[in-house]
Amino acid sequence: MRHSKALNAICRALEAAGATVWPSGDGHPPPCVWREDADSLWNTACGRTWQFFDEGPGENRVNFCHGCGHPVQSVGYVEPIDDDDEDGRTP
Repeated sequence: MRHSKALNAICRALEAAGATVWPSGDGHPPPCVWREDADSLWNTACGRTWQFFDEGPGENRVNFCHGCGHPVQSVGYVEPIDDDDEDGRTP
């Protein structure tokens, strides 16, 4: 019982500091999705932005978000499809 009170106090302190504390029911927090943009910046679901000098979160061993603490799910940048013809002009 003593551990429950201590854990609850820690959770309240984390929430007061702005951290997201997930329910302990299944023990699996939802992922924080990191999306790479055209400038190679990684924008997180929790509202942070990160930049790496080489590669992305997985290659740099980022397993948990530095902002919210949830597991990271990364989505790399995909160049948009351009429907214009080869010289860049529309028909």
